[in-house]
Order: sequence, then structure tokens, then C-alpha cells
Amino acid sequence: MNVLKSNSIPSNFDYTAIIEATFGWLADQHTPVAVKANCMDILYSLKECDDWIAEELKAQLGFLLNSGTAAIQSRGKKFLAKLCAK
Repeated sequence: MNVLKSNSIPSNFDYTAIIEATFGWLADQHTPVAVKANCMDILYSLKECDDWIAEELKAQLGFLLNSGTAAIQSRGKKFLAKLCAK
């Protein structure tokens, strides 16, 4: 995560594989909670790459608020609030 924040990434970099894998891990019920929390961070950071990312992240967070653990629900609420504020 810090790599995305602290390094200059070329504007023509293709994030598709990262975005797809991260959404996959976020949706997978067998993914550990800590990994899901990092997936939220990554996707939130990449939301400017494509318009659909923020909308899909909102949808995934809505699902996790209904079916996730207490920790995931807490983290999901924070990110959902950030997404809805913008």
C-alpha cells in the first residue's frame, strides 16, 4: 500500500490486474479479514483510475456490511462514508 503512496507510477500503467485481483479477494469469503481490509485500502486508493471502481467498491462494501465480520463491518463503514462524502 505504501508503494502506491510513496512512489511515482507512470500514468500509462495498467492497473487492471491489480484491481481485478483485489476485488476478487474482497469478495472471497475465505479471504482473511486483514487482507480484506488492505483490499479496501488499495481499491480506495485506485478509485481515480476508473469511474466504475468507486461504484463497485460501494456495492462490495454494502454486501460486506450485511454479511461480514464485525471488524470488516467497522472498516467497511469508514470507507463507505469516505466514498459517499465525495
